[in-house]
Amino acid sequence: TTGSPVTLNGSGSDSDGTYLINIKQITGGEYHTCAISNAGKTYCWGEALNGKLGDAQTATNRTTPVFVEDGATTHTPRALLDTAGSFGGNTAWSFYNLTFGDGSGATTSTSSGTGAITIDATLTIALNQTFDSGGKTLTLAGSGTPFITTGTFTPSTSTLNYIGSSATTITSSTYNNLGVGSTSDTGSAVTYTLGGNTTVSGSLTLGNASSTNSDTLDQGATYNLTTGAVTVTSKGIWRNTGTGDVTLSGNVSNSGSVTLDGSGLACGGADAITLASSNTTRRVWSGSGSFALRDLTVSYMEHATSLTAYSSTDGAPGGTNLNWTISSACAITISGTVYSDEGTTTLVGTQTIRIKVNGAGTYSAALSSGTYTVNDVVITAASDVVTAYLDGATEKSAAVTRTADSTSNITGLNLYQNRVILRHEDS
Repeated sequence: TTGSPVTLNGSGSDSDGTYLINIKQITGGEYHTCAISNAGKTYCWGEALNGKLGDAQTATNRTTPVFVEDGATTHTPRALLDTAGSFGGNTAWSFYNLTFGDGSGATTSTSSGTGAITIDATLTIALNQTFDSGGKTLTLAGSGTPFITTGTFTPSTSTLNYIGSSATTITSSTYNNLGVGSTSDTGSAVTYTLGGNTTVSGSLTLGNASSTNSDTLDQGATYNLTTGAVTVTSKGIWRNTGTGDVTLSGNVSNSGSVTLDGSGLACGGADAITLASSNTTRRVWSGSGSFALRDLTVSYMEHATSLTAYSSTDGAPGGTNLNWTISSACAITISGTVYSDEGTTTLVGTQTIRIKVNGAGTYSAALSSGTYTVNDVVITAASDVVTAYLDGATEKSAAVTRTADSTSNITGLNLYQNRVILRHEDS
């Protein structure tokens, strides 16, 4: 572009306009240039076509630098890369919106260096464009749909993390390593839902053990998940209550919660989810987290001690599963809230909730944020008597109910300190 040369001054404070001060990194496109200051501010100048400058306009070329992005501003800048070549370096970069290509030319941008990339709003790969993420760690901090691609995403050896603060859709694609809610935070629990069939060729990590609340990966109604090793942290939840299949090429470690429940209906429905290995290698499941496995077709799975899939089918009879019990019987989930009064204040702590059916059984779960969920409770018939109580705790509470049938989950079986509740699920 034409205009006076831009001076880069090595001292002083950040300044908008003609002079750039305290610059730590500068990069040039074919017709525009951008620089990042030591304070993390971004400035661009040159051709404005397709929003290259990130100053919310495409008509006016800039012969002096314009301020692109700062977290305190309300504008929504966009960085557009529409030239084939290398992208990035060893310095971490942050963008509000980052777009590869304008949809007209077939070009490839390839990441280089070790610097992580954070996109606060949306990462877009336009039609005809290829983005090779190399070995980068890309973090998508936006909610809604933070990854839009009509072009080609080549994951190479990269890690892509979704960390949106509210409901987020995971774009249907092939990833190398995928993180879901994988950054420690104190925000509300978030559900991340597959937007289509998804493949993770490396490892899948759900939640972060240091977070305040648990984040959920939901497979949606029909979408398949093909993945390598899965780690469900203590603040992670993996939920599939639809008909999408799960194919594993790695093991599963669960410190949180895993629910695979075909169609999400009462136990005893069609075995709507196929849980299988990618080959004839058994995939080992482990961990102290909770498992709710129902209405599945299971093949080539293994557990160190024992795991039961209820109302399920052996997908390859003849001993292909090891320490997995494939049971035709049903089991239900019982859940509720524990209060320290008559229903206003939830009880604080990790007390043990024990469940007995007709006075027998060893079903239990720890209280978490005032609520409990006990999976895989076997009910043999209608009118079985279910007792839930605090076991071994200073506080005393119990609830007794009678089942309507052997397949329906029981919700809202609440406990109230120093009280015994009698109720019934049947008529």
